[in-house]
Parts: sequence; structure tokens; C-alpha cells
Amino acid sequence: MTIERANSRKKVTWLSLAGLITIPAIIAGALLWANWNPQDRLDTVDAAIVNLDEAVTVDDQTVLLGRQLAAGLMSADADSDSTNFTWHLETADGAQSGIEDGSYVAALTIPENFSAAATSFSGDASDAQQATVEVTTSQSTALADPAIAQSISNAAVSVLNETLTSSYLENIYLGFNTLATQLGQLSDGASSLASAAGEVDAGATTLADGADELASGTTELANGAAELASGATELSDAGDTLESGASSVASGLDAYAAAISGTSEQAGLASAAQGLSSALDGAVDSLNASAAQAADSSTCPADVTSAAQAAIQSTATAVGLSATDTQLAYLAQTAATVACQSLSTGLSQAAQALSQQDPASGYSVTGLASTLSTGLSTLAESGSTLTDGAAELASGVSQYVSAVDTLADGATELSTGAASVAAGADSLSTGATSLSEGLDSLSQGAQDYADGVAEGASAVPTYTDSERENLASVAAEPVTTGEDGSIFSSSAAAGALIILAMWLGALATFVVIRPVTARAIESSRSALAMFATGIWPGLVVAAGATVLLTGIAASVLDLSTGTLVALAGFTLATAVTFTVIVYALVAAFGGAGRWLTVVLAVLGIATTLISGSPGMFQAAAAFSPLTPAANGFTAIASGGGGLGAAVAALLGWLAAGCALSAVAIQLRRRARPTTLSYI
Repeated sequence: MTIERANSRKKVTWLSLAGLITIPAIIAGALLWANWNPQDRLDTVDAAIVNLDEAVTVDDQTVLLGRQLAAGLMSADADSDSTNFTWHLETADGAQSGIEDGSYVAALTIPENFSAAATSFSGDASDAQQATVEVTTSQSTALADPAIAQSISNAAVSVLNETLTSSYLENIYLGFNTLATQLGQLSDGASSLASAAGEVDAGATTLADGADELASGTTELANGAAELASGATELSDAGDTLESGASSVASGLDAYAAAISGTSEQAGLASAAQGLSSALDGAVDSLNASAAQAADSSTCPADVTSAAQAAIQSTATAVGLSATDTQLAYLAQTAATVACQSLSTGLSQAAQALSQQDPASGYSVTGLASTLSTGLSTLAESGSTLTDGAAELASGVSQYVSAVDTLADGATELSTGAASVAAGADSLSTGATSLSEGLDSLSQGAQDYADGVAEGASAVPTYTDSERENLASVAAEPVTTGEDGSIFSSSAAAGALIILAMWLGALATFVVIRPVTARAIESSRSALAMFATGIWPGLVVAAGATVLLTGIAASVLDLSTGTLVALAGFTLATAVTFTVIVYALVAAFGGAGRWLTVVLAVLGIATTLISGSPGMFQAAAAFSPLTPAANGFTAIASGGGGLGAAVAALLGWLAAGCALSAVAIQLRRRARPTTLSYI
């Protein structure tokens, strides 16, 4: 069967079909080969480092972080396994010249204050600032080179940040250990404070009780002092009376001593008592002598005889008796004798009575007189001593009164002071009670604080050196992406390129092959037969390209056998659909159809390369058959969802292509022969 070439009378050979089959494979294979894992070849790309950083001193150590960053980049490119540019140290002018002529894809400039800014967090918080580096990319390099340069620079800065942050965090974790130790010490101190506060609280309670007792005692003391002052005043008054009485006693004793001892003008009682004793002794002697004289009739006193004679004469005359003088003399003599004897007896008894002791008291008159004389003599001798004592008593009473007055004044002051002390002790008791309550709260609060600090201390983590290093490393970079990927290393990217290659392969097929034969007007065959005649070369190209593209996909994607078979089937379906759609567009619209095919390819691939394409492209991509094809390929290769929707959309596009193809064939049968040569 003859295959007509578009815009030419030459026939399409099988060699031409083979060439068309390789077009999608060439497009997809070349793009994937050139861009798959480009990081493995970054060492062939040159970049410049301009290090303007100046050294700073931190904790007496010189820090050159700019040199460290440059060394890190340059040592990384020396590693054969690294994904890094080949970096060169350059001056600012040399780097700028290389950027302009394209010999350097990028230049990383480290500013003068890089080290100062990067270590500023170790100083005052208000002075902390971020360090920055400037990445300049060349406008004369490949499309992705600037982005890769920025990514590598960011990675290098990230590593430096991780180093600085790791060191900073290690100090923080070390601070946790110190904090835990200090919190433990603080807890112990708080416990000691609570214990001491408890002891002080007990002392304050005792102080309050003692202050109460002191207040009570000082109140009693004040009352007692007041009573003492009152009593001392009374004593003072009594002392005045006593002093007056002592003076009177002294005066009386003086008079008493004078009465007993006597004076130069008048004899005293002692002399009188002595005279009385001598007189009584003489009276006894005289009575005894008179009694002896009266007992002797011859010595009877004449006056006794004369008195007796006169008494008898008077008695006889009174009774009327007459007697002679002899008789009267005899009677008188007899009576005188009796009287003298009676007198003698009476005198003897009188003398005896004066010297005889009384049975009841054991004293005699003469003995009493002698004792009285002796006692008065003794009193006379002690009178002067008693007088001197009375004078001293009067003087002592005077001093006593003065002392009692002083005591009264002191007792008054004591009472006032004790009242003040009582008031102060009462205030002290109130304050001590408040102090005790406060100390109790302090003790409880301190204990609660100690418990809280101890709990906090137990909650503060402590780390060994290896643990600190590991935690600092993880915390400095808690999330990592693992191995670096390529912008073309995903199944979506591979699928986009393969789908684009199939679409361009279909377009190339109907750029070479005429979709509707020039004999369509004069042919009597049906539209379906005409469609089959025009579409089969494209289907052959689609089938051959599917085999090649599936092989390419298997070489770049790690797929299981089942997934690869499913992917081959979907790729074939997509290739057939694309062939029908391109056939319909070219058959219906000619050159405009080819232009529209290119537009659909651009819309489909633009939203596949990056998800952040403008909204206009996102909306327009929904009307491109490349979009469901790419989605279906990604769903199969990645094992994700969305395959059913993609297949349904492709079937819809396939039906639309078949319908448009039928319409185009019918329109071509009505066309002028001159127009057919342009299809």
C-alpha cells in the first residue's frame, strides 16, 4: 500500500517510517540522558568564591568563618563522590569577569562582616544579626545552572549553620546539666530554708508565748510596783511618825535616864531606892531593938506606963470604979508590961514582916527594896546606852524615811516602766505571733518551693558528651532530605518527557505523511476506510515508538515487571490517542492544525515541569490531551491514584479525534483539488 508524502509527490518508504519511529525515542532519550541525575557531573562546572571576610575574636579565639565556608566548598568538590561545582578562589574583579564571559556559572561572595555577624549571637542579644552571602549567577550558562548554584551555596551555608547551631546547642545542653545541678542545690537550699524557717517558727511561737507571759508578768509587776509605791508612801508617812516617836522616845529616855540617875540639882530614883533599901534595913534593925527593949519590963518605956496608967484611970472613972493610986499603979504597971510585951511582939512581927519572904512571890520588903535599888542602879548605868540607842534609832528612822521616799519614787518609776514594758511585751507578743504565722507560711512555701524546684530539677534533662553531640547535631538539622535529587529524576518528569516525545512523534508523522490522500475526492470508499488508510502509518509509528519509549522508561525508572507491562499498555494507548488527535487536527485544519498541535504540546508540558506555573496555564492545561496522559503515566509509575480519570479522559480525546477525523475526510471530499496539495 502506497503512503503519500505531504507536500510532495514522493512516496514514503519503510525507511521513512523507521525514522519516524525513532523520533520520540530520540527526543525522550536525549532529554532524559542529558538531564537525568546531572548532579553526578557538576564537577565539570566551574564557580568562583570571593572571600572578603575579616577575622573576629570570640572567647580569645580567632574565628574565620568565611575561610571555613570557602574551604568547605572547595574540599567538597575535591571529593569524587560529591555533587558540587569546582570552586575557585577569585578576586571580586576576576569573579565578575568570569560571570560575564560565562567561564563561571556562579560566584559566591562572602562579605567582610560574615564572621562577625555569624558569631554575633554569642554577644548581646540586641546586637545579634544574621550573616549573609551573595550568589551571583551568569546569564551565559545553561538554564538550570543558576538554580543549582544557589542550591549548592544554600547547602554549604546550611552546613555551616548546622555547625554553628550544633556548637551553640551543645553549650545549651551542657547548660542543662549545670542547670540540673544548680536546681538540685537550690532545692537543697530551699529545703534547708524550710527547715530553718520551721525552727525559727517554733522559736517565734515560744517567743510569742514568752512575750505573753512577759506582758502578763510585767503587768503584774506594774501593779505590784504601784502597790509598792503606795505602800512605800504609807511607809514614808509612818516613818515620819516613827521618826517623831523615836525622837520623843529619845527625849523620854533622856528624862528617864535623868530620873533614874538624877542630876546635879536633884537626886535620882537610883539614889532614892538605895536610901529606901538602907532605911528599911535600919527600920528592921530598929524594930528588932525596940521589940527587945519592949520585951524587958524594966526597960519598958515610961510613956507606955504613963499611958497605960492614964488609960486605966480613965476607964475606971468611966465605969465608976475607985481605986487607990497603988492599985492604979499596979494595974498600970501590969498593963504597961502587957502593952510592952504586945508591942515587942508587934515590933518583932513588923521587923519579921519586913524581912520575911512572901510565900507566893518569894520576895520580902527589904529584898524588894534591895532588888529595886540594884535594878535602878543597873537602869541608871544602861540609861545612857539606851539614850544613845534611841538617838541612833531616831537617826536611822530618818534615814529609813529618806530611803522609803526614794523607794516610793523608784517604785512609781518602776510601775510606769513596767506598764510600758507590758505594752511593749504585748506588741512583741502580737508581732511574734504574726512572725510565727509568717514563718509558718514561709516554711510551707519554702518546702513547696523546694519540692517544686526538686521536681523541676528532675525534669531538666542531663546528657553525656556523646548524647549532647548527637542531640545538637539532630536539633541543628532535625529534618533532612536524604540524597539530593535531580529535576528530571522523578517519575513525573520522566513521564512528561516521554509523553511530550510521543506527541511530537505523532506531529512529525503527519508532517511527513499526508493524512488524507489526494484521491479522496474521486474515491468511492467510505470515510472509515479512508480514515484507516490515512491513520495506519501513524499507528505503526506509535506502536514502534511505544516499544522504544517503554525500554527507555525501564532504564531510568525502577519498576516491577507488572508495572512495566501496565505502563507499556498505557503508553501504547496514549500513542494511539495522540496519533488520532494529531491526524484529525492536521486533516481538518492543515497547517493551522499543526500549529494548534504545538500549542497543545506547550500547554501540556508547561504545567508538568513545575507545579507553580501561572493560573492561566493551569486552566488551559485542562484542555490539552497531554495532561491526562502525563497524569496516567505518573499514576502507574509511582503507584498513585488518578489512573482511571486519566484513561477516561484519553478515551474522550480518542473519540473526539475519531469524530473530527470523519468530519475532516468528508470536508476534504468536497474540497477543490488545488487545496489538497497543502495538506
